[in-house]
Amino acid sequence: MAYLPETRILLGTQLVFNLGFYAVIPFLAGAMGGDYGLDAAAVGLVLGARTFSQQGMFLFGGLLADRWGARRAILTGCLVRIAGYATLAAASPR
Repeated sequence: MAYLPETRILLGTQLVFNLGFYAVIPFLAGAMGGDYGLDAAAVGLVLGARTFSQQGMFLFGGLLADRWGARRAILTGCLVRIAGYATLAAASPR
């Protein structure tokens, strides 16, 4: 079965994002609890918000893809993700 190039891009980026999601959760929990000194409730809140924003916003992402086109929506999502990780990297531990 042949897939359109846009479908391959979408599936590839989703695979990378999901692998990153499962790889970063233990890292974030350890860093926030150890380096940043957050208690378990704060770590859970941050990780819950992150999980919701990744897994729970597919409807919003689909609406944007319908309005802007898949390529622009994917690139915007990548830029938002980069900005979030850059902000985390710039935060100084206590």
